[in-house]
Amino acid sequence: MIFFKYRTCLQIFYFIILNIISLNGEDNIQKVQEILNDLPKASDLEDYLLFLDRILDFYMKYKFYIDINSYSTLFIFGASVHQVLKNQRETLPSDLVFRLEKMFNKSKTLCDYYRAYIERGIKEHELEKSDINTAKISYLFHNVSAWIPFEKFNLELLKRTKIYDRDELETMYGPWERYAKSISSVKMCIPSEEQSDSCVGLLARQPTFLSIHTSLAKCNLPPYCRLYVQHGSDFGYGIMHRLLLLIHAKHSRNCVLFSEKEDNYLRDKLCSMVYNECRYIALSDFVVPDLLTEGIAFCGAIGHAHFLTNFWVKSLMMHQTADGCMMVDQGRGDDNFDREFVTDKYTITDDAEMLNGSCIKHMTALAIYVVSNVFRYIVETHY
Repeated sequence: MIFFKYRTCLQIFYFIILNIISLNGEDNIQKVQEILNDLPKASDLEDYLLFLDRILDFYMKYKFYIDINSYSTLFIFGASVHQVLKNQRETLPSDLVFRLEKMFNKSKTLCDYYRAYIERGIKEHELEKSDINTAKISYLFHNVSAWIPFEKFNLELLKRTKIYDRDELETMYGPWERYAKSISSVKMCIPSEEQSDSCVGLLARQPTFLSIHTSLAKCNLPPYCRLYVQHGSDFGYGIMHRLLLLIHAKHSRNCVLFSEKEDNYLRDKLCSMVYNECRYIALSDFVVPDLLTEGIAFCGAIGHAHFLTNFWVKSLMMHQTADGCMMVDQGRGDDNFDREFVTDKYTITDDAEMLNGSCIKHMTALAIYVVSNVFRYIVETHY
């Protein structure tokens, strides 16, 4: 009866959305309805939890593969579980609560492992120069209880979104070959990875601001960091870096780059552009899964539910190997991996690949972020 009640409410809610969208153009209604029909349901939860379990078990077995990206997304998964249990523990089935607590404990164990590695490196002066800023960034992710809660999922941005077909998107972004080449030039994006890491590292040095005033405190960042966010690249990894700083400012440090109103406007504006780009990638056979995964992760975290369709997310989940980690090329196997363990306590590998190149660290980390969003959406919406 509970599911029936929520299903009825959702049907009414979707009807209202479609009526609002119809005012902006009849041709958009069918495309929006397809998105609404494909949003995850309660019956999908098991698939997503199994996927997350396999990644958690992979890292429990190969802890030395944890890096700053996987550490941060493991933390975000923990923060998502913490938020869900804090708000809905009494209404969730007891077996689901037990399972989430077990998964939370795994993520905490993995985060503790990485923190111990960082703290030992700082104490014993073993960190390379390039690792020092990474160590600073890790301070953004220390206490799930202090993490500013994620917004409830909504479809507000979808109401204002025109859904383009592939020909229209190709006109916007250029022919696929040219677009793919442009996003592969990561050093040309603004902010670059180095510029983004620098600003995120500076943000991590600040304390979490307490919400004791009517308006949020302004983050203490140099002007160039704000310039990157306001006037950086409008596609590719550049726009993702712009979003990332806005997300960390809000949820990790409870501060704003400009003002609360301006930051909210920028997050929505950037996600409007990211949605078009994600759609272009999805309609081009998911050729750049890593970038698509970033878009779903970041804009999903902000609460934009229309990024979380089963078609998009389950297409990305097909990149998971039998070991639990993620590969970019679905056809690439890992049969040649000898599975020798690194036995030194708190050892972390520096390379971007895992299992002799069968898996990619970055995409595996992002997959945790994406499916954490989906799991939270399902529980918030259907329980």
